[in-house]
Amino acid sequence: MNVAVSILGYGSVYQGGYVYSIDDTPAAAASAGGVVFEMTNATSSPAVWSAALTTTNASSTTNGQSNTTAIINVLGSTAASAAETCAQVTDGDVTSWYLPAIQELVGGTQSAFPTLGAVGLLTDTENAEFWSSTEDAANTIQEVDGVLVLSSPATATETDGYFKGSSLSLRCAHAF
Repeated sequence: MNVAVSILGYGSVYQGGYVYSIDDTPAAAASAGGVVFEMTNATSSPAVWSAALTTTNASSTTNGQSNTTAIINVLGSTAASAAETCAQVTDGDVTSWYLPAIQELVGGTQSAFPTLGAVGLLTDTENAEFWSSTEDAANTIQEVDGVLVLSSPATATETDGYFKGSSLSLRCAHAF
């Protein structure tokens, strides 16, 4: 019996996105896990992070899933927000998309922009600004951390203090 084996690597297309983080140490029931990043900007991008100026307790710099849940819990699932936009994504028939935390976007190895930029992907993101789900610690009511992509996605940098009502691009992520 022949068994087809698929090997995932950085930049592989899987479950509707590009693989940017791989964890090969999950429980014995699974062979690997990781995170994928949308291949294109979300359909309503650019978008506001939130029209409401309020603290949502989306303070994690590494866990966009928990931030997205916190944002939706405070703003509601009917509010127009970047987090709710990601929660509604169904790319790859997956419904667990979320707005990534700042370190998931530009935190070094195994983060979306440097990893996918290094393999030649995300060239359509140059000279753009992207939302993260992480509220800016200095002003949680009005500001969010974001990403400024320079001439190359691999040189994307964190930028603190984007006003929540500004319109920035967004791409969602999901864990597998």
